[in-house]
Amino acid sequence: MGVCCIATKYPIDAKVKVLTLKNNSWRQIQGVDNSVVGSIYGLGTLSNNALHWIGEQDFNYFIVSFDLSGGERFKELGLPDHLAKERFLVNLGTIGDSLVIFCYLEATLSFKSWVMKEYGVKSSWTRLFRVSNDTFPYFNFGVTLKCITKQGKVVLQIDGSELILYSPEEEPYKEFGFKNYWGRFESVVYEESLVSLNGQ
Repeated sequence: MGVCCIATKYPIDAKVKVLTLKNNSWRQIQGVDNSVVGSIYGLGTLSNNALHWIGEQDFNYFIVSFDLSGGERFKELGLPDHLAKERFLVNLGTIGDSLVIFCYLEATLSFKSWVMKEYGVKSSWTRLFRVSNDTFPYFNFGVTLKCITKQGKVVLQIDGSELILYSPEEEPYKEFGFKNYWGRFESVVYEESLVSLNGQ
């Protein structure tokens, strides 16, 4: 098991290091494409033994993946074709081990979500649901997908300060009871395992 860390500075000079927990040592990944890695933002989303980020260059979005299963290479995954004609904001989540994208489409003032049914196959993107932005009254270009449960319920973070649970089949959404009125917080989805990180 390992941990991937990416650091960038301006002008773009990306460095990628992987921490191997077995011997508690860092090693740097060579041959990194600065134009790709330097375009990513946010926390990595784990799916199919790879970390995934949204990349953006000149308002063109794509998914960047980093293989953790041994290859330790970066590659790009394509978004659904019809999004190329839209102005949108996008973020990543998961349902089980499948990648999910969650987009805000400016033209229709709505959110749409797709799941990648077959990993790495661009044509396998399948739409999950569509939601009007009126559903989320606190909307301020800050609704992000955290995950989708096996029951199809959606965990969203609103404006970086509140978590909600939403079901496309039900109204209204449910608040988790935690809200940060003084600033923003970052939430991370994790899965329990038998391996503990080194406390040092």
